[in-house]
Amino acid sequence: MDVLSRLQIEHACARLIKVYCNSIDVHDVERLLSVFAEDSEWQRPGNPPLIGRAAIREFVEHHGVGSVSAHYVTNIVVDVEDDDHAASTGSALVFRGTGSAESGPLPMALPNLVVRYQHSFIRTASEWYIKRMETSWLFQRAKA
Repeated sequence: MDVLSRLQIEHACARLIKVYCNSIDVHDVERLLSVFAEDSEWQRPGNPPLIGRAAIREFVEHHGVGSVSAHYVTNIVVDVEDDDHAASTGSALVFRGTGSAESGPLPMALPNLVVRYQHSFIRTASEWYIKRMETSWLFQRAKA
């Protein structure tokens, strides 16, 4: 595989992670679902895996309602396995607050979580999708 092809795959996969984070922050369920393969799996800490877009939809439609979140994803490293498969690791700072951003900025606090993401990606036809996502919590802000 040539360098340009590898870079295009790395960029496409890293973009999926960023679209996921931006979409969950603004509760854009349809855009969030668009990054997942139809038969994808999402493993969240202490929960059974969400298998397929329908299960992911059910979760995200009810997750974070009444709150504001901001996921700042960083340290994304995508390892290209072949023309149709890749994997990545990355971390995110997750800020959460209760209320509405429309009424003005929420009070600033330390991040609620530091999350590690691990992904596997698949290309079907000409599009890349998240095939599997594992979320683990590295740090969690102590409850007051």
